[in-house]
This record gives sequence, structure tokens and C-alpha cells, in this order.
Amino acid sequence: MRRAQRACILACVVWAGCVPRVATPFATAGKLSHAARRPDGVAIDPTSQPPGPQSRAPVENGIVTLRTPLGFEAARVTLQGFFEGVTHEDLAALSAVASPTAMVSNMRGGSLESVHNYGFLWRQRFAKFRYEAVDRGALYRESEIETFDTEHADALPVELTLASSGETLAPEDVVLRVRMLGQPTKADRIFGESLTFWLRRDEDRYVIYRIAEDVPQ
Repeated sequence: MRRAQRACILACVVWAGCVPRVATPFATAGKLSHAARRPDGVAIDPTSQPPGPQSRAPVENGIVTLRTPLGFEAARVTLQGFFEGVTHEDLAALSAVASPTAMVSNMRGGSLESVHNYGFLWRQRFAKFRYEAVDRGALYRESEIETFDTEHADALPVELTLASSGETLAPEDVVLRVRMLGQPTKADRIFGESLTFWLRRDEDRYVIYRIAEDVPQ
């Protein structure tokens, strides 16, 4: 009986192997659609704009764009431009290195006496004193310029603190104090004993924001 079953199964297997298979037809070039092909769609995240540049930003903000610090050398360039404008009595040159809202705080006897528009005050000074006769190289010593920034806010010159009227330095503001040399008698002087410059960043340079000085009369 078992032999008969085995023989029957073997016969079925042999028969299945002998049945011809029909090949799956493939589309020929002539049967393909002539319509323009479109690439498969791909999901793309929309490009996000980077945040605007900042002077400082906490780590918690994630992606931030920081501006490259200018450094004190850029501040000295502004200072040189200022004194060049003064010694040439050039109001346009003075305006080029200053903020449109620049002011001069007149310090008298260690206190704030008055505040003047920067451009207007220098127009008056050019009318009253002769600055073209001054040797710019003899006005001050580069090595003696005092520099301050927000990290030294507690050590800012007292005249600037009084002249600021409570306003604090912005993150990239810098302060330069210049002690003037070769001043004649107080009655004949054309500068204060020192000029303290509060500079503010404007793109890739510094401009004069405030000046504190014992303005000559």
C-alpha cells in the first residue's frame, strides 16, 4: 500500500515539472506611453532663513548668527578720523565719523554742565579757535589712550558715567579716553584736558555716539 502511494506522489511531481510555463509578457518600446515623464516627488523641508546677526546670544537660543567683533583697532581708526577732521577744520570729515545723533557733554568742575549737538558745537569752535595750526601728531600719545568696553563697565571714566544720564553701554560699544598734550594756559586752550569718546558700532566700523569734554570757552 505504501509503495503504491509513493509511486502516485512521484508521478504527480514528474507531471508538474513537465507542464509548460507561460512567460510573463513585458511591455515593448512601442507600447510605452509617449507622455513626458515626471520625476518621483521628493519631500523637501523649506529652507529657513538664518537669524539676524547679533553681538551676543545665549546658548539656549539654538542656532544663532554672531557678528565678528571689530576690536579696539577699529575704534582707533575712528579716533584718527576725528582728529584729522578737527585739524583740517573739516565739518564733513567730522560728520563722517559720527552718529547723526552724536552729542557732546560739557563737563565743568566734575559735573555735567550742558549737552550740545556735535556738529553745531564744532561749527562754533571752528569759528572761534584756530585748529588748522595744530600739529595733530602732537595732540596725544597713542600709547596712552585708555580703552574700555562692557566688560569694564564698573571702571568707566566718571565723566562718561555722569554724561550718560543713566544710559548703559550697548554690547559692542567701546570707550576711549584721550589725554591731550601741549595745552597752553587754561585761558588759551582749545581742547579740554581729556576727551572721552563713547563709540558705537555701525556695520563694519565705529562711530562717535557721545563725547565728554571740559569744552573750552
